[in-house]
Amino acid sequence: MKMLIQRVNNAKVLFEDGTFNSIEKGLLVYLGVHNEDDLKDIQVCVRKLINLRIFEDEEGKINFSLIDKNYEVMIISNFSLYGNMKKGNRPSFTESATALKANDIYEIFLKELEKNNVKYKSGRFQTYMDVQSSNDGPMNFIFDTREEVN
Repeated sequence: MKMLIQRVNNAKVLFEDGTFNSIEKGLLVYLGVHNEDDLKDIQVCVRKLINLRIFEDEEGKINFSLIDKNYEVMIISNFSLYGNMKKGNRPSFTESATALKANDIYEIFLKELEKNNVKYKSGRFQTYMDVQSSNDGPMNFIFDTREEVN
């Protein structure tokens, strides 16, 4: 599982039917599901996401987590995070999970956030979305459980 984590002042996702979800200060996370991901990957990502200390304290040091600050997170599913561009000019998505598996993993991920009392909004799976955000910093991080060392 791969997360592109962005610290934001706000984020909004607009759907084709005219509805939207939005958050104020917090994190915008693009979530990619690998074809070998399972419950362990979900748990590792949720733990990393909620404990990642990337918000400033009173002295300007990055000491606080999403939970510490009681901020929100916007989760957007994004299969292209596992796009492989090593050969040719067209990305290969063979490492991305199938839509069925990715949706199941995505839904479990959201439930794990709820279990941890994280305030979140989400995009819609396998739907065109217009994602808008105001980056804070900018601070962007990539976390991939395939590269995680236990």
